[in-house]
Amino acid sequence: MTVENSVLLQKVKELYARLQKAALTAEDIEAPSNVTFPDYSAVIKQLYEEPETFQTRFYCFIPIFDIFRAFRNPDTLVLDVGAHLGYSAIAMRRHGCSAKIVSIDAIPSNVLSLAQLKELEGEAYDYIHCAVGDSVGELRLYVPVMNGVGITAIASTGGTLSEHFAIHLAQQASSYPNVSKPGVDEPRIAILDIKSSTLDSLFEDRGEVERIVAIKMDLEGNEGPAVKGAEGIFRRSKPLLMVEGANRDPVVAEAMKSYGYFHCERYDGVLRVQQKTSMAQDGFWVHPDRVVNYRSLGIFEGELPESFQAREYASVVCVPRGIGLASVDIRVIPRADF
Repeated sequence: MTVENSVLLQKVKELYARLQKAALTAEDIEAPSNVTFPDYSAVIKQLYEEPETFQTRFYCFIPIFDIFRAFRNPDTLVLDVGAHLGYSAIAMRRHGCSAKIVSIDAIPSNVLSLAQLKELEGEAYDYIHCAVGDSVGELRLYVPVMNGVGITAIASTGGTLSEHFAIHLAQQASSYPNVSKPGVDEPRIAILDIKSSTLDSLFEDRGEVERIVAIKMDLEGNEGPAVKGAEGIFRRSKPLLMVEGANRDPVVAEAMKSYGYFHCERYDGVLRVQQKTSMAQDGFWVHPDRVVNYRSLGIFEGELPESFQAREYASVVCVPRGIGLASVDIRVIPRADF
């Protein structure tokens, strides 16, 4: 019997349906103290030190991060928002990113692997244990639990724990068998209330807003609030944004457009404008003031959206070389490289 037709899958679908209706029962909820949250620090060390192992495990995942090859200034910051184990940061490094990477993740157990990555990377890397949204306070996360083990990779504020993910969780049962009741799978939900902040607040406090040149964001459905909580960063520093869901989330799309950005997809290692609804897993939002640099760095090609074309150049100056208007050179001055 396939997992699509199994009793387990039906259990998961019904559990998620109750979550969506805010109707979880006492039997649906597992106390965090009873959940085993895996320690992936040894895994991240192996992935970091063995490129072949990393390639084998994440071969479908690695290519999209080649855009981060453009960010080579160690005095700048790339934010890995929703870091999970830290494999996105490793993928960026594999492609030549030498900016300082700061990972941000809400799950307490993931701090173990991020701390391991910091030990391996030294001053070139840092991490922050915090949930990210549109306000400072607390954020409630729902972690699927299979037979007592927390599946932190798909923890979320609840919106993405829908029927679409039920098959994924049901498939995890073979990796986390029920020890106390062999053959009986028990999907449940653990609830974690995590300290939350906005990206603006986090990096204002660190005095690093102006250093941010790129942001990767994968928050299992909470990308909209996180983007809204980074308005100051996007308006002041104008970093590249790589976001799960591309331009399909209306909250993300509305916010990024209001900040003056347009949407792109990645093709063969470069970004091209994609204004129609994108089916890509991850999309990129670009500010027109950065296009000259992105072209020179080899990560952008093609025309800008029509409404942005007049803004492609960062600045135009007149440099006199004699007397009279005929003796004026017009020079395009691109912004500083990243």
